[in-house]
Amino acid sequence: REERSALASSAVEHRPEEVHTKGHAEQDLEKHLVKGAAKEKSLAMTALQKLPFFEEFNVDALDALIEAMEVYEFEDGDEVVHQGDTDGTHFFVVAAGEFLVLKDGKSRCTISPSNCFGESVLLLFGERNATVCAHGRATAYGMEGMTVRDMLQEHYQLQRTIVMQ
Repeated sequence: REERSALASSAVEHRPEEVHTKGHAEQDLEKHLVKGAAKEKSLAMTALQKLPFFEEFNVDALDALIEAMEVYEFEDGDEVVHQGDTDGTHFFVVAAGEFLVLKDGKSRCTISPSNCFGESVLLLFGERNATVCAHGRATAYGMEGMTVRDMLQEHYQLQRTIVMQ
């Protein structure tokens, strides 16, 4: 069976090959942050609407989520998440360029703009099942899973209140 990242819904398959990355993922995210950078809302909206977590969100709720995201820029080979890390904190939407998904050091697929990765942190703090690194220069919008979970909870509580009235 071909391994695929559950996080890369529209990923392009690769033949397994050894790939070397640089950096150590989420602990280094701050150095990739581009403060005050603009986001392409339609791209982020398209990406978020593909995920089951957000299918009941209205446009205003998704806009709030996008507004809370930060912009990160990566150079070729920079790791964004690292396979085996158990303290993953961020969820990402690919904004520009491509990200390579590696399983056990071997290239599996690429993730292109308007697709997501790292959404396992939306549910819990779990072990990262793959390494994701920039394939050339790449940009992603990201936010902490805890923030998304708080927004999800707020959204569902509001929906429940409306239904009960």
